[in-house]
Amino acid sequence: MDLHNPKEWEKYRDSIKEFVRNELDPLCEEIENTGKLPGDILTKLASKKLLGLTIPREYGGEGLRFSQYWPILEEIAKSHGSFRLLVHGANGIWRMIHNYGTAEQKQKYIPPVPKGQVYLGFALTEPGTGTGVDIKCTAVRDGDSYILNGKKHLISFSDYANPFHVFAYTDKSLGKRGVTAFLLERSTPGFKMVDMPPTMGLKGSAHAELIFENAVVPGTQLLGKLGEGLDIAF
Repeated sequence: MDLHNPKEWEKYRDSIKEFVRNELDPLCEEIENTGKLPGDILTKLASKKLLGLTIPREYGGEGLRFSQYWPILEEIAKSHGSFRLLVHGANGIWRMIHNYGTAEQKQKYIPPVPKGQVYLGFALTEPGTGTGVDIKCTAVRDGDSYILNGKKHLISFSDYANPFHVFAYTDKSLGKRGVTAFLLERSTPGFKMVDMPPTMGLKGSAHAELIFENAVVPGTQLLGKLGEGLDIAF
C-alpha cells in the first residue's frame, strides 16, 4: 500500500478507523483498571504502520507529510489518550537522531522504530525545575566517557523506552549553551528507574523517575555536539 497515493491513503485511514474500533477501544477499560498498556501494544501498532508514518522510507517508514499524518493521528486520538501519546512520540522523537545523530546512531536506532522494536524516550523534565536552562543534571567528561548525575521525572513510556534522550549540563558557565544531549541505554551502569505515583489522568503512559548516580555514558552516545542539547530538545 502506497500511502502517498490519495486513494490508498483513504483506504488506509478507513482501516485505521476499524483498527481503533475493533482492536484499541476494547483495551481501554483494562488500561483504566490496571494503569498499564498491554505488553504487545508496540507490535500491534507496528502491524498497522502507525509507528513509522512520518519516518522516511529509507529507514523503513512511510515518509508522510504532516497533512497526511495528522488525520491518521486524529483517528487514534478518538480512543484512549495513551495510544495517541505513544503513536505521536514514535513519529516525532526520531527527528532528533535524524537531524543531529551520527550515521551509526541513525542506522542503529531509527529503522527499528517502525517495526516496534525500539521506542525512543525523551528525558528533559526534572523535579523542581522547568524544562530548559534550569535543569540540574550534570555530565562530566572522564576519558572517553561522561559521568552523569541527577534525576529526571514524569518521563513517559519508561517501561518501553530504550534509549532515552537525556539532557544534562556539561558546562554550567555557558548557560543554555552548556546543555548537551546523550542517548542513554537502559543497561548503562549507574542508571535506575523508579515508578512514579499514579497520575490523575492519561493512565497507561508509564511515567517514571530516571536516576543517574555516576552513570557512565560512552562518548559515542553523545548526540550532536557539546552545547547543542536545548536546540535538539526543542
